[in-house]
Amino acid sequence: MENEGRKTTSLIIFGAGNYGIEALQRYGRKVVHYFCDNDTQKIGTLIRGVPVINFDKMIEIHKSGHPIMICMEDYTAVVSQLEKNGVDDYLIYRRPGLPYISFDSPETEEYTTNNKWLEEIEIQSKELDLLEDVNEYRKLSEKVLIECKDKNKYARYMYSYQQEYYYGNTEALFEYGNVHDDYKKFFPIVSHFDIIPWYSMQFYYNTATIVTGDYFKSAIQNRHAYLPVFCVGPYIHYAESYYDADRIEDKKKDIGRMMLVFLPHTVEGNPATYDGHRFIDKVLSNYKNSYDSFWMCVYWTDINTEVCNYAESKGIKIVSAGIRTDRLFLSRLKSMMELADSIVCGDAGTFLSYASYMGKPIALISIDEKDYSRMAITRFESERKALFEFEDFIDFMNTFNELFDESPRLDNKQKAWLSKYSDSNKIRDGKYIRMVSEISYDLWKESGWNVDEYPHAIHKTFRGYEIDREFEKMSILQEAVGDLLI
Repeated sequence: MENEGRKTTSLIIFGAGNYGIEALQRYGRKVVHYFCDNDTQKIGTLIRGVPVINFDKMIEIHKSGHPIMICMEDYTAVVSQLEKNGVDDYLIYRRPGLPYISFDSPETEEYTTNNKWLEEIEIQSKELDLLEDVNEYRKLSEKVLIECKDKNKYARYMYSYQQEYYYGNTEALFEYGNVHDDYKKFFPIVSHFDIIPWYSMQFYYNTATIVTGDYFKSAIQNRHAYLPVFCVGPYIHYAESYYDADRIEDKKKDIGRMMLVFLPHTVEGNPATYDGHRFIDKVLSNYKNSYDSFWMCVYWTDINTEVCNYAESKGIKIVSAGIRTDRLFLSRLKSMMELADSIVCGDAGTFLSYASYMGKPIALISIDEKDYSRMAITRFESERKALFEFEDFIDFMNTFNELFDESPRLDNKQKAWLSKYSDSNKIRDGKYIRMVSEISYDLWKESGWNVDEYPHAIHKTFRGYEIDREFEKMSILQEAVGDLLI
């Protein structure tokens, strides 16, 4: 719950860091009676004269009528912690001045410098065919990793407004819908959560959002019931293929029957650890007599790892879709999928829904359970305990391992399960995408660029469409929000 209007003379601040101290200064010592923190080094100390208690003590005190206010930037894990202990009336601290979004102000020097650096990387990548030869790209990837580590660069575009320019998804929708330049920065956030149900996904969005399937729409609206969430199906539908039809045909003649391999990949800063040699050996022993060639699609952070060298030594061709902010990422991946006769993986990923959409059989070679657990904990440290207690994630992984095995296939049961997360029946035409961009602009304008006014702006915009007889926009917004607009 986000509600700072409740009057109280006794408040527990959950989070004894900078946000917590800021809240203490804002509300005062007479109001803030306790800090709580999961950091054992802080428990039992005083911060600005306020005692820091442990979680169990906070729950005990809360039961006697002391409200809890979460004060931290990334609060997803502690929300899970509270809700699993029966606390759902928590407050979330909002920093002063946060609600207003500036779309026209110049970006900070830090953002501008970082974005120009990424654009230069993308230009260099564009000159390379990452489906043909990745040797030069390996040098570029190593350079990016070094600069991220040593020069505090970030492998993501940074703007004062919200948008996820990941994997070329947003740009593919722009092109497909012929979205006008004036509306692009007001476009709904294009969620990069498009197959695996991460716990944190529920908290990422508080304005109009685009997703691939009903599961994600429901999950977001479970936290923000009023929010417009537009389902558009698998993003790969909207991307132009990297190779044209003639090039695909010529390439296919050269490579014959091809199996496309997807390794569990490193998340930026969190390496995946597992027995890669065992995985590669199993792929070749299982399928070498059924395919003429093997391609392995490698995420940019892994392209210089030893497992890639090992795969190449075994005759597997290494390819890459690029860095996650590369506008051609999805286009390259689409061409790989078009060239493939089937795919094999060791872990779940977006490629599952894309393979289903494109009719490609899927095989799963399971990672050793101990290796997988260690890999998951390392890769997704930011999700912490919340992820592994999240029932939707557990159900997803259990079903994934039940439905898929080492036999490449794509049956109706598998497709039906995947459609829950990325539904081909939700694919839209260009006019729909274009109208969504106009609706999103109208919502921001009606809200006065103020996030706090966004829920009210939705209703005002909807009624405005009715007055102006813009019934198509009414219908699209109604579908995105649901019964709250009736």
